[in-house]
Amino acid sequence: MSDITRLTGLASGLDVDALVKSMTKADTTRVDKAKQDKQIVQWKQDMYRDIIGDFNTFKSTYFDVLKSDTNMLSSGSYSSFDITSSDTSNSILSVSASGSSVIEGTYAVRVEQLAAGASIEGNSLADGTSYSTKLSDLGITSDTLNITYNDGTDHNITVDVNSSMTLSDLKNTISEKSSGNINLSFSELTGKLILKTAVMGDGVTISATDSTIGDTLSKLGLNTVAKIGVNAVIYVKQPGADVETKVDSKKTNSFLIDGINYKLSSADSSKTINISVAEKCE
Repeated sequence: MSDITRLTGLASGLDVDALVKSMTKADTTRVDKAKQDKQIVQWKQDMYRDIIGDFNTFKSTYFDVLKSDTNMLSSGSYSSFDITSSDTSNSILSVSASGSSVIEGTYAVRVEQLAAGASIEGNSLADGTSYSTKLSDLGITSDTLNITYNDGTDHNITVDVNSSMTLSDLKNTISEKSSGNINLSFSELTGKLILKTAVMGDGVTISATDSTIGDTLSKLGLNTVAKIGVNAVIYVKQPGADVETKVDSKKTNSFLIDGINYKLSSADSSKTINISVAEKCE
């Protein structure tokens, strides 16, 4: 047996914690460096996401051919005409003008009807219903919804519903299944659900069915008669014309006629909007 007596810890007078930290300093440094590198990568990823998001927003806002009012490549973005309107708030419509086909002068415009998609507007649900309401609170357990819309071609989706879903879940599922072509919305003001198509225009239809056992549509208040889509209807009296012309062939609320781009916001056939178009003075 060894007769050497070992003293450790406090009895030895040594700072064991300091010695251990000193011995593991290199390893700790490498761990800290790895954490720092990971954090830097995370920051870079967040910055890249922000940049990509900003770029996509810029692209969808200023280079989307469907957004003629903001599309930088649209001829309407470089209008050579000054326009004044009696509808100063643009609550009914706004216009822009460009091109050689524009007739200068004063236009008189009445908006009788906005273009709309096909829709099923439900009956009022119980007070307190919101997007966060679970389907089970409406008496729905499980069911399968079949939704079809026709814009010249039949498009059909099938949606499985269950009691744990909320109205928000149902809305998102319908939108996802239809690639955004069918939308379910809820109005807290009226307490009604509305199922409608994104595609607008005369002849567009929508229908929905469920199993007779589940009776989901009835519990959602959507067992009502569907409305067919309609075209926009406006009346335009061009400068120098004696009578107004009815335009009822447009399937959207933003369209071009003789170099004048009309963007409709609301309908009120009793109001005539006077719009003056004059070439800009250089």
